[in-house]
Amino acid sequence: MRAQQREIAEYRVQADVQLAQSKITGDATRAFYDGNPARFQVPEAVAVEYLVLSTDTLIASEQVGADEINAYYESNISKYGEPEQRRASHILIAVKRDAGDAEKASARERAAQICRNCTSRRAASRSSRRKIPAIRAPRPRAATSASSRAG
Repeated sequence: MRAQQREIAEYRVQADVQLAQSKITGDATRAFYDGNPARFQVPEAVAVEYLVLSTDTLIASEQVGADEINAYYESNISKYGEPEQRRASHILIAVKRDAGDAEKASARERAAQICRNCTSRRAASRSSRRKIPAIRAPRPRAATSASSRAG
């Protein structure tokens, strides 16, 4: 770069002199604007991007086989099921600690009776789920002895 030569020309413009020479009025500015409207207009332009989604096109382009469906189901099986739930109930037949053999035998008989009632109701419930009649007649209740109701 030391061996190179450059020529530079310099011209200074005095701003004060230029300001004194140029007097622009509002009327002159308006006249220029009105006389040259094309210089101040930009043609209308719109940039648009869009996406067309059609279910028919998507269905035609994506073919899913039974193997893929089964694989997806097996990998997401937790979404389609519910955890197992159990319902339990407990009937307590209270017997005093110092109760005699007769009271204990009576309590055992009462427990057996309740168990038989529950078993027969469960069986009736299962059979009623299998057969659904159009009109269900009320079931007659079995007669129970007075000793099984007491206590």
